[in-house]
Amino acid sequence: MFAAADPSACAPSYLGSSRVKDTLRPSGRKSLAKGVARFAGTRARGELDSTFAVADPFAFAGTRVRPVKAGPSAAAEEIGNDLVWLGDPANVGRFADKRLLRRILTAAERLLVAVSPEPDVMLWSLWSAKEAAYKAWSRTRKGLFSPVSFVVEFSPGLRSARVVKGEWSLPVRWTRGPDWVHALAAADAGPVTVKVESAEGDPSEAVRALAVRAWSDAGGPSAKVEGRPPRLVWPGGGHDVSLSHDGPYAAVAFRAP
Repeated sequence: MFAAADPSACAPSYLGSSRVKDTLRPSGRKSLAKGVARFAGTRARGELDSTFAVADPFAFAGTRVRPVKAGPSAAAEEIGNDLVWLGDPANVGRFADKRLLRRILTAAERLLVAVSPEPDVMLWSLWSAKEAAYKAWSRTRKGLFSPVSFVVEFSPGLRSARVVKGEWSLPVRWTRGPDWVHALAAADAGPVTVKVESAEGDPSEAVRALAVRAWSDAGGPSAKVEGRPPRLVWPGGGHDVSLSHDGPYAAVAFRAP
């Protein structure tokens, strides 16, 4: 497990909306483009159906990044995950849909899409981060999902990222599969298990079955998934789990038993 001795050292300056004018300058745009290219090239390590046991969550995406602390109002146990199937025809070429981008992305996020060598991947990476963060945020709060209110901010060079909503924030990291992108939003509070798998049949049933199986494989007691937001429950106990499915894939995330 990663432990930071100096929390102040875990807070790089972020490229948020206030930095848009700086990044629009030629020098800033060139530097940003290099970082985006590095980000878009990140790939998952291991087989599709392998379990990512994240003892050091900041190495999750296959690239070592600087540690990021959750915002002061984010609880240590908050967790969310989201997967987007890049092969869905409805998801292809959507980076050119300016109306969509204005509805779901901030100006700074739209700039990231504009300079990315793989704009669809960047678009759905940002979207998956927002969805994952909302799942974590909504566990203890009520409110409709407004994508632009969940802001994805990167450290210089896109080496680490967080999702911010008001005073609340949570680190986020991605894994790229052969035709999917996955986002995990979780604080640095111990090991996290993430599993992505091909799903057959009813997607809702498939992702719940995956969660139960992954939980058992991780050493958890016999459980079933219930409720909204979902929890793994058993007689006398329960544990938060995040579920996601899109097209032929399902993904689950939970903290280690």
